[in-house]
Amino acid sequence: MKSLTNPLVSIAAPAFNEAECLRSVITAWANFFREHGISGEIVICNDGSTDGTKIVLETLSSELPMLRTIHFENNTGYGNALSCAMDACNGTYILTMDSDGQSDISSLSEMLRIAQEQDLDAVLGCRIKKADNFLPVFADKCLRIAVWLLFFAHVKDPNCSMKLVRSDILHKFKLESCGYSLASELVIKLLVHNAKVMDYSTQNFKRKAGKSALNIPKVSLSTLYFFIYLRVRLFLFKHNIIKSF
Repeated sequence: MKSLTNPLVSIAAPAFNEAECLRSVITAWANFFREHGISGEIVICNDGSTDGTKIVLETLSSELPMLRTIHFENNTGYGNALSCAMDACNGTYILTMDSDGQSDISSLSEMLRIAQEQDLDAVLGCRIKKADNFLPVFADKCLRIAVWLLFFAHVKDPNCSMKLVRSDILHKFKLESCGYSLASELVIKLLVHNAKVMDYSTQNFKRKAGKSALNIPKVSLSTLYFFIYLRVRLFLFKHNIIKSF
């Protein structure tokens, strides 16, 4: 895996069966770095894709020196793949993204400016409007409320995948989620560790290609179970029964 020494920003993203849209999405990210003079790298974790995602990434890697890839033989889960991509990043800041083209890369320059000028640990993307069907939008709102009620995490959109985080603060805690709850877990643990954060409104687009394979009821239920687990661990941590959270 090629490595770019000390880039300012690393994009970390998981990919599972995104062969149809990966080339256009990654090329857009690389072009954004070049056009805005940002020293950056892109780290994609291919989470056991079966549709040609690996071939697309290998081809792009030979064309884009800033692209680094990780390949898993089997699907390990969104959260695990994203965590592995984040662990491989070298940047001062890590921008977490989805690889389906729904996140707005043009928000990066303003998020980066705000983070640097206000000395923030994280700038948290807040989707102006989730570009999806009723069921995933409804489920997302319910899980957002669960985060607010269980953790008093007063951020607008904890489930948004687009977050700009200083890499050094990530050493203070371990991310545990293997699933889609990782985005919210990251917010919760940033706040527990007194990180300086700010919300930033960003566009959310329809998928560039392909179709989501998410089982919304199953994912929502497993996410709720994970939130309850985190709530218990947070209680134990605050009462000095466990030493880390």
